[in-house]
Amino acid sequence: MAKKKAKKAAAKSKSPAKKAMKKSPAKAKKTETAASRSQSTASSTRPKWIPPGVNPLTPILVLRNVEAALDFYQRAFGFKLRNVMRGPENAILHAEMSHVDSQIMMGPESPERGAFAPTGPSPVTLYILVADVDAIADQARLHGGNIVQPPTDMFWGDRTAIIIDPEGHKWMVATHVKDIPFDQMEMPS
Repeated sequence: MAKKKAKKAAAKSKSPAKKAMKKSPAKAKKTETAASRSQSTASSTRPKWIPPGVNPLTPILVLRNVEAALDFYQRAFGFKLRNVMRGPENAILHAEMSHVDSQIMMGPESPERGAFAPTGPSPVTLYILVADVDAIADQARLHGGNIVQPPTDMFWGDRTAIIIDPEGHKWMVATHVKDIPFDQMEMPS
């Protein structure tokens, strides 16, 4: 009898594990499916909720003079005009520009919505990668940009310049020069 009780106890202790094992593969399969969907979305095609030609993070610049800013961004940074929406008296209400596969949006000040262009140093810096930071810095200076930091090789491997555009927005323009592993970066003293 002792042997029968021991076998029953062993069977009972194994049965929850067997049930769990039967459920685990199904749960694992669901998890793998969700993970593989996420991975395939990131690696192959864009999610349907992101329209073509649009990034999921897009800065919107508030400007005092949208027409002048559009001209500056085209001439200084090489941006391409994508769309312009005009309102009464042909004033620009909204504009979109692109750089490689990124975009920025912009519009005029709107006090009723709390939208104002910078009046002093901007707390936001827009980081933009370009083919030749030295040439872009020269173009920006030529068209009214204020070069706060001339092109300089940085410890993380980019050559950067800091430019304040005529509207007061701060840009860190960079050309990637070399790959430096994060754990080998050395901050200057």
